[in-house]
Amino acid sequence: MISLGGDMHLPDALPDELLFSRLVRYCKLYAVPISQLLEIIYGDYKASISPIVTSGLSSISNTFHECQDNLMMNQTLSPLFMHYYPTFRERLAKAIFSTDNYTAFRVSHLSWVREREKLTLKVCPTCIKEDLEQFGVDYWHRVHQIPGIESCCYHQAQLNHVDLPKRIKLNVGLPSFHMDYGVQTSSSESFLLAKFAKKILLEQSNHISNFNPDLYREKLGELGFLTKAGRIRRVKLLSDFCQFTSQLQYPSTNLLPASVTDYKYITSLLYGHFSQHIFKYLILGYWLSSKQTFNQTSMIKRKQTQKSTHRIKQRCLSLLNMGLSISSISKKTGKSRTYIKLIAYSNGISHHFKPAKLVPIIRSRITHLAWKGFHRFEIARRVSVSTGSVEMLISATNGLVAWRKQCKHESKRRRYRCQILRYIQSNPVSLRKDIKRDCNAAFYWLYNHEREWLEPILPKASCPYRNPRSKDK
Repeated sequence: MISLGGDMHLPDALPDELLFSRLVRYCKLYAVPISQLLEIIYGDYKASISPIVTSGLSSISNTFHECQDNLMMNQTLSPLFMHYYPTFRERLAKAIFSTDNYTAFRVSHLSWVREREKLTLKVCPTCIKEDLEQFGVDYWHRVHQIPGIESCCYHQAQLNHVDLPKRIKLNVGLPSFHMDYGVQTSSSESFLLAKFAKKILLEQSNHISNFNPDLYREKLGELGFLTKAGRIRRVKLLSDFCQFTSQLQYPSTNLLPASVTDYKYITSLLYGHFSQHIFKYLILGYWLSSKQTFNQTSMIKRKQTQKSTHRIKQRCLSLLNMGLSISSISKKTGKSRTYIKLIAYSNGISHHFKPAKLVPIIRSRITHLAWKGFHRFEIARRVSVSTGSVEMLISATNGLVAWRKQCKHESKRRRYRCQILRYIQSNPVSLRKDIKRDCNAAFYWLYNHEREWLEPILPKASCPYRNPRSKDK
């Protein structure tokens, strides 16, 4: 019977240390052969374990008197995978607690997706020096191993990749054995992305929550990347997203969009039909959070602009009440004469100036015709004033603009409905594609605004028919 002898324990976990790193340090510190350790934990001296989702936690817990839940939540990347793949959470936990290394790696989805990268251990040279100075030993950090992250979240240094042995991964040793590289500064966006990934990992290590792709769609809607029908504006979205990914300055682009036409990279993630690479969830989440910050900044600027506009309006009102002329008010405020007239008419203080044509009778007739729905050019022709004066009075009348928009919408709806019904009546055997071709504007307007009315009216959709190949007789 193989025994590790005595009441042995793993070395105490250092800040942000991988369980894999503790196993490496145990073999180095106590001169325990790696094959013997693997035989004790996994029952196979050739067992190949994953550094980021190390399995066999129940066996490790019993052997070294450790809490298996603490090992999983704080010393592996399992919380991150369980968060983004909630449907596989129980299966992953079962594989990690058991000695099923193959299933643990498969359920992490790193081998299921098209965006693949070689499994390596990543290290920051600055972290190695600080760990040696502070603890007397260097170790593998957990946050450095998050898939796709290429920057140290502490020092903004480019992470260096260390190849793992093909079979016995524990033979990789400690990071100081791979010190033949210098320090390179990463881009600011790559550094901020690493900090964001660290934040998500720590949150899920405290409490694992279920990820919902609909949250991304809600943020995209707030940022204007969704149509009114809820469809993704793929061209605009991917164009802005690729502009951001180019700022990462990654040495490899395997996990990034191939081009501005790589629509599948985004849509497959947002529609949520299939599981995607975990890095795609992280990078899109970070990008949306940074865009939201910019959106909040624009909202603050918009509020400041509104306050400034309100102050100018109040100043114009006070000057009008003082009896000053439109020309003098325009010079003092820098606003146009039309703007000052609009404020005067809106507040009923137009008696301070004498217009040449917009007398009360003319103004009353203009608003009357506007409520009737006449076009502004026709109103201007009938009362012999400019269209600008007509537009000014319409804007100054409370509720008139909204009413005219509603009338225009109703008119367009009646016109397009009539066009579709007449076409179907004159072409009873027409197909949907014929209506879409010959009544293009009407079809798409009703499809976007009156879909419930349009669907029952359209011919029933027919299934595609494939002509069978004729066999040679």
